[in-house]
Order: sequence, then structure tokens, then C-alpha cells
Amino acid sequence: MIKRSIYIESECHLSIENEQLKISNKSTGELNSLPVEDLGFIMLDNRMITYTHCALQKFAEYNIATIICDEKHLPISMLNPLIGHSTQTATYKSQLNSSESIKNNLWKQTIIAKIKNQAKVLKNNGKESIFLNNLVKNVKSGDSNNREAIAAKHYWKELFDIPNFKREREGIYPNSLLNYSYSIIRAGIARALIASGLLPTIGIHHQNKYNYMCLADDIMEPYRPFADAFVYQFIKDNPEIHSINKDFKLQALKVLTSDVKMRNLIRPMMIAFSYTTSSLAKCIDGKQKLINFPEITNGTK
Repeated sequence: MIKRSIYIESECHLSIENEQLKISNKSTGELNSLPVEDLGFIMLDNRMITYTHCALQKFAEYNIATIICDEKHLPISMLNPLIGHSTQTATYKSQLNSSESIKNNLWKQTIIAKIKNQAKVLKNNGKESIFLNNLVKNVKSGDSNNREAIAAKHYWKELFDIPNFKREREGIYPNSLLNYSYSIIRAGIARALIASGLLPTIGIHHQNKYNYMCLADDIMEPYRPFADAFVYQFIKDNPEIHSINKDFKLQALKVLTSDVKMRNLIRPMMIAFSYTTSSLAKCIDGKQKLINFPEITNGTK
């Protein structure tokens, strides 16, 4: 079942009653109710939102990705449960004991999948993609020849017709739109990793000691082009908008339910996350060799 994604920007109080999330608007008194088990993603974007301890407990119990935004309305934190899978202790041990050769192989697969999807984004939007399709054939173990960076330089130059555009976290527009979209995918990936018994902190490539989401940052790489395609289309459809507004936020959430191709089957992205992370867990446990990554299909934008 596809879990629901909700965005709350009003001053509300959240509570739980009979396994229902009660959302009470403090200004209007309006009351809405949703089954907690139907929720997969909640974004809280108002500093005056309050919630009961039971609400937070249920969010964790049902492994709901709960995003908290700051005063600039940008995602700043995410709540994750400590228990997500019955065999997570064994999987944690496998993660910690993974050899460098296994990590390098998994990272090679990740970069190949990412570059292939970047090439599809360019092709679907009438951009030059032959360079990336050729480049993907030369990715080495652990991407030791840095094909990811070479691909990125070509990709961003081709995708956005914006003078001096450079992909940077604090860079010029539309970096802010990309960052916001990526944060949503990152949260969904983290949720799926936990459900698959994996520890998001222990990455296969990202190793920053200050980053508690290293593995999520690794595994989301092939999913980034889906967000890129969404942002590209949003800019094309809304050339007058140059900042994150409510309409963009609502549409960005819909990326989680967009169609992706998983081994010749079309699945909503939120379901695809689980396919990817469960296959990763099997790779780490030595039960299979290939991660099940998503593909952008021809014509997907």
C-alpha cells in the first residue's frame, strides 16, 4: 500500500485517538483525522505546531518519516525510530564488517545507476546525453576514476540554461528547489533503510563523522535525477517563480508517488525505496550481488 504524504503549514495541534492522527487547527478550530497506519511522510512547517508525546511515539512506531522545518521553511531535522526490523542487529553487524571490496562494488553500482538516470533526464528533455551514456561504461570499482564528478559537470551544464549555474548547496537558484526536493527523497530513503534493518549512519561511500545519514546519502544518488526532472519541469511551467513557495512544496511531495521503473515493473517511488533498501540489505548480508535501483523511463519528466 502506498503511504500518504502530508504537509502541515498551519498552527495546529497533533494528537492520537484510537490509532487516528487528530489535526486540530488552533486558529479555526477545524479538526481533521487520518489513520496513523496510512501515513508514510509528514512535513511540519510551522513553529507553532504542537504535538503530544503519544503522537511522536506513534510516528516512530509506524516508521513515519517526520520532517521538521526551520523558520525559513526548510527541512532541518527528521525523526527516526530506533527499531525498524526484527533482524536489524545482525544486519548492523554485517554493515560494520563489510569489506572495502564489497563497498566499492556497491558504490560502483550506485554511480552507474545515477549516471544512467541523469542521461535519461537529458534525453527526455531534448538535451545531449550521448556523453553520459558513453561515460557510464567506464565507471571503475569504488568510482576510483571519479566518473560521478565528470558526469555532473556535463549534466548540470546541459540541463539548466542558466548562466554560471553550479550545483552547490548554498548556490544560486534553482539550487534551493533542488535541495528541498532532495531532502524529501532523503527522508523517504532513510525510512526505508530503517524498515530494512539497516543503519542509516553507516555509509558505503559517504563517511563524514558529522553526518548521521551517510547511507541514505549513498543510496539516494540514483533517485536524485527524478527530483532534477521534477525541478526542471516546475521551472519550465512556472518561469515567474524563483523561490520555494507553497505550490512548489505541495508538488515536491508528489515526487514520492511518481512512477519509477524497477526491473521492468512500474512502481511508485515510495514503494521503490523499499525494493532498493531490501536488496541492499541482502547484498550486505551476502545473499545477492546487485542492488535494485530505479530507472527513469523514456518520456518520464
